[in-house]
Amino acid sequence: MTGETRSEESGWTVDTLRVHMERLIEEQAAATAERFRSSDKSVETALIQADKAVQAALLAAEKAVNKAENASERRFESVNEFRAQLADQASTFIPRSEAEARISALGTLVSANSDKIDQLAARVNASEGGGQGRQQAIGYFVIAGTLIVGVVGVIIALLAQ
Repeated sequence: MTGETRSEESGWTVDTLRVHMERLIEEQAAATAERFRSSDKSVETALIQADKAVQAALLAAEKAVNKAENASERRFESVNEFRAQLADQASTFIPRSEAEARISALGTLVSANSDKIDQLAARVNASEGGGQGRQQAIGYFVIAGTLIVGVVGVIIALLAQ
């Protein structure tokens, strides 16, 4: 009864046990190999998906960078246009020294001719006063004429009665 645990014979021998164990080990090895193959496929699939995700992210980042560059370029173009406008505008302005010189010359001219300006102002006032006097005189003559016509009319009316 070698290799048996009970009093009855089971048919197991060391050789059959060895064959049985080898078969179990081979089955276990095959199952493990299959698990490794499926794990390898899963890892390979995950790597492919990760690569696709990275490529998509890189493409999106590249588009974002291009948009940002275009926006910056447009902004710098508008800033340069604004600078050009300011330069054009500044070129049409009179320089400060020239403006001060002209103002000084005008001040000198006005102070030198202030007597003449006062004389002209007096003449204008006098001519305006004379014109007003003439208008008043004409007004008085019209009133006097109207009174005379009225008095003559009253006298004629009294005589006619």
